[in-house]
This record gives sequence, structure tokens and C-alpha cells, in this order.
Amino acid sequence: TWKARAPLRCRFFAWLALQNRCWTSARLARRGLDHQDNCPLCNHEEESIDHLFIRCVFTRRLWAVIFQAMDKPCWVPTMNDTLAGWCATQSTSETHKRVLNALRVLGMWEIWKHRNIITFDGATACLPLVMRRIVDESKVWQQAGLIHEGMETFYEAANGWAQGE
Repeated sequence: TWKARAPLRCRFFAWLALQNRCWTSARLARRGLDHQDNCPLCNHEEESIDHLFIRCVFTRRLWAVIFQAMDKPCWVPTMNDTLAGWCATQSTSETHKRVLNALRVLGMWEIWKHRNIITFDGATACLPLVMRRIVDESKVWQQAGLIHEGMETFYEAANGWAQGE
């Protein structure tokens, strides 16, 4: 997490998520605090870190689109993965690992932001909107020198998908 080519706030958030320190409904329930009953993205199960970032149907579809756009469908987490396990066990070349880690951190960051917009502002889950935000933010990260290689194919495929092609 700390070596990912991403802004510090995003790396810090990813670290919090890996430590299961984000205020999901499962964590709020354990503390006896008010919480929603189900995941705000899919409304199927209680929201936990592993559900939100790995098992939620909304999130699974998002990861599939991201990694298919990278032509790396093998990077999509399985239903048996945990967030920590998925982040720790990816085997790929060092060059691709940097891109994978950056996209993973960016995806988690945008999922969390979208989840918060739904939870606190009453928006509805919208996969193309999240995908557009990931593309836009990854371009900013590329301009900042955080992501260097292999993104043109991703931008082309992801933009096409986000536009509804």
C-alpha cells in the first residue's frame, strides 16, 4: 500500500481499509452506533470492508471493467478473496505491479467516495459515473508522474465503456 504510486491521502485510505478501520455499517454495528442495514451500492448484504471492496456486485463489476480495460482480467478479485489477501497475492511483473497497485488504490478510493455520496447525499449507485471518475483521476495521476506506462489502452477501453459503448 505504501509503495503504490498514488497520492498520500489515497494510500493512507487504502491502509485504513486494509486494517479494517473504515466506518462501514458492520463496524458501526459492532460499536452500537446507528448504521444502514445493507451495502449502499448493492443493497444485498451488510456492508463490511471485504463486501464493499471485493464481494459487492457493483464493485465486482467495476473491477471487471477496470481490469478488462487493462487487458488483465486475471487481476479481478474472486468471491473467495479478502481485501488484504487480494492486495497481497497479486503476482505480476514489477512494471505491471506499479500500475496494478495504483489502479487498485484509485478504485478503492473512488468506490469509497461514491459510497459516501450515496450514504450522505442520497445519490444512486452509478457504475459509469465511477468509471469516468477513475479515468479522469488516473489521467491526473499520470500527468503528476504517478502512473507512467500502458494507460492509453485503458483510457480508450474505459472511456468507451463509461460512454455506454
